Amino acid sequence: MRLICLLLLLPPLLGRLHAQTMTGRWEGTLQHHSCVGSRNIAFVSFDLQPEGDAHRATISYSALPLADTFALTPLIFDVRAVVYKDRIGIRYQAGDERFGRRDFAIGYVAGRYHIDLQYTETETEELLEGSYWGSNGGRGYIRLSRTKPGVRAKSENASAVLARLRARQLERKSAEAKQQRMELEQNLIRIRREEAFTSAARESRKTMITDTIRLSDTGSIRFALFDNGMEDQDSVSIFLDAELLLHRRKVTNTPLEFAVTTPADGRPVLLTFVAENLGSIPPNTAMLRVRTALRDYLLPVTSDLQTNRGILLQWIRTER
Repeated sequence: MRLICLLLLLPPLLGRLHAQTMTGRWEGTLQHHSCVGSRNIAFVSFDLQPEGDAHRATISYSALPLADTFALTPLIFDVRAVVYKDRIGIRYQAGDERFGRRDFAIGYVAGRYHIDLQYTETETEELLEGSYWGSNGGRGYIRLSRTKPGVRAKSENASAVLARLRARQLERKSAEAKQQRMELEQNLIRIRREEAFTSAARESRKTMITDTIRLSDTGSIRFALFDNGMEDQDSVSIFLDAELLLHRRKVTNTPLEFAVTTPADGRPVLLTFVAENLGSIPPNTAMLRVRTALRDYLLPVTSDLQTNRGILLQWIRTER
């Protein structure tokens, strides 16, 4: 009979022991994720004290500015808490304490902020960790700690907290920069593969030279390629001899401009137009405009998936 009474009394006694273990002051950080995607870190002070058969928690938190000064402008909530074995459940709403005890039952949200903390311990520290969320979509993670009784406290002032937070920020930025570099490298690899494919297409197709442009200009000669009819999603790549000038550019009514520099030896060069597609109205068509010192040119450029269009550029010497 005594054994049965002891077994019946054991769970409440253990619950009280756990509650006594978790009472007192805790400090730590809160990582907040808002419903619109923003994130911030706050300093949290948490004080759990018995109040009759229940418990009352005082929660104070404020944003940590990433500066050399540490100024607290805390928001303080004085709320009731439910302690069950090694867990703490809290639900609160700013400026409203008109709740019954059952309103704080663990797992009950009903449109108010909810905190669920788990107690653990190490050789030197006691920890309260868990999540919180609210009906507005905000959520976050709370980590509170304190030094065990009898263990020499490790002093950490506000500057140390800020330094640790800065280090975490730097780690996050470094990881983001590494991810960006990887994405950039992957994009470069993809572009090089596409350019190699376009170069192979130029070489495998027949190039038909239809026009010759004679130039006496030196320096940079500007060209304009455009669709003088209905835009039909034509795309084209342009080569100067074997050099890729423009890659997979869409031909529209807005002129697509590019420049060709006069060769140092004055040799002829070949402009090659390689069709990347046929658009909605085959074949791939455009108009090329160039103004030179000798005359103006307006040339049709037609290509398809079997034939490239070539235009020869010749420089002529003018007597001075």
